[in-house]
Amino acid sequence: MSNSFEIESSEAVVWMMRITDKEYRIDDRNEFQYSIETGISDIINGKEKYIVLRPSAPVYGTVYLKLSPAADALPGTFTIEAGKEDADKKEVTFCKDSADADECIKLFSDLFDGWGVKTDGWNKAD
Repeated sequence: MSNSFEIESSEAVVWMMRITDKEYRIDDRNEFQYSIETGISDIINGKEKYIVLRPSAPVYGTVYLKLSPAADALPGTFTIEAGKEDADKKEVTFCKDSADADECIKLFSDLFDGWGVKTDGWNKAD
């Protein structure tokens, strides 16, 4: 089953996932779930450096979501970065740290399921 909801255009969203240096299209929910859980595990174990999920069109203003190990933090702590479009369609980056892998999975799942990412309370990056 394809994730083919429509956001901000008449075309179905195409999902691309990059895990460090490998990029591929995500065509269904099971593939997404496996990729995100494996990717987070590989980040925790030091096998991968980051995960990026990017829709072909913004999903409620969200352009991408990125997860990487937090700098100068305990192992298993992540920095989550969200690219959002502002009112002028310019990309603005928001970020926050999290030590909760389940929260990270939920954020990626919410984006993939078409809900976008709420960045209230996140820090605006320079």
